Amino acid sequence: MAAQRFARSAAAKTTAFHPESGGELSERGKEQQKEIKEALLAQQKEDEDRLIKIKQDRAAAEYAKLKKKALVEVGRMGKVQTADLAKALSKLDTSLGANGQVIAAINRAFNKAEGAPVPEATALLSSIRTHMSVLVSTVGGKTERMEIVINELEGYLSERDERLETTAAGLPKILQTLYDTDVLDEDVIMAWWGDVTGQTDALEAAVEPAAAYAQKVEKDLETANKNVKDAEARLEQCKKDAKLASKEVDNARTGGNPTSEEQLREKEARRMDKVCQSALANAKPKCVACQKIAGELFNELPKAQEAAKAAELAAKANKRITELCKPLIDWLAEDDDDSSDSDSD
Repeated sequence: MAAQRFARSAAAKTTAFHPESGGELSERGKEQQKEIKEALLAQQKEDEDRLIKIKQDRAAAEYAKLKKKALVEVGRMGKVQTADLAKALSKLDTSLGANGQVIAAINRAFNKAEGAPVPEATALLSSIRTHMSVLVSTVGGKTERMEIVINELEGYLSERDERLETTAAGLPKILQTLYDTDVLDEDVIMAWWGDVTGQTDALEAAVEPAAAYAQKVEKDLETANKNVKDAEARLEQCKKDAKLASKEVDNARTGGNPTSEEQLREKEARRMDKVCQSALANAKPKCVACQKIAGELFNELPKAQEAAKAAELAAKANKRITELCKPLIDWLAEDDDDSSDSDSD
């Protein structure tokens, strides 16, 4: 929007002519025209990128909804089997939009690889080759669909630690195969690589704070549980004291003409009853407050631990993928340089 405002304001200024130029734009006017064009192009690119992201998010949500529906259908048949799920997904994905069908196609390859009796990296490559014709037709050379394929692939490999250790080893060969068959083009791979390497520092920096927060929540929960235990014990003691004090008041009640000693005893019993009832009234909300804090921390702990685990896995995945794919990226860059040299010749 800032670029649009700049373009409009600059456009108004370029209508002025140089007094000695015979009607031609001044140098400043030409510069402003160039700035307007660059601003409009930048705004157009920003709008296109935002639209692509929206489409991809919708496609992912669309596929997630379909997968949930397929799981329900398969679940009616008893234990969910990979083959049954793949069959159900295949039957339902005709209802998806173009981007959703790309996600469905690559996920069918993932599902088939899960049940293969061979090493996971080999199984995934084999499965993707089996589904190659579908991927080629659904991607159709569209950049945003290529981005979906490569992002889904990265997400699948980074989702679990065991996949990262085994399946990820096949990523360079998978990318090269997708590149050779025109499912992915070089620009998309290089842009993805830029995103991957651009996130490295931030992902590594996020690991320690996430782990520290999880440890803090765990420690705070231990303290909160101790506070609850103490508060509950205090509440039980206050209940007992209040009951005894109330009983003492009943025993100390006098009628007729009580002696001064009996009067003092009743007065003291009522005083202690008031003290005990007040202590009980204070102990109840304190105990509830302690229980609430402990409950919140109890709910927060698994989230914090999951976030810490996810941060660690994301950094690990980034490092692993970077190490594995660098030779392929270097090869693509060299190939591009060679092509440029031959074109110049």
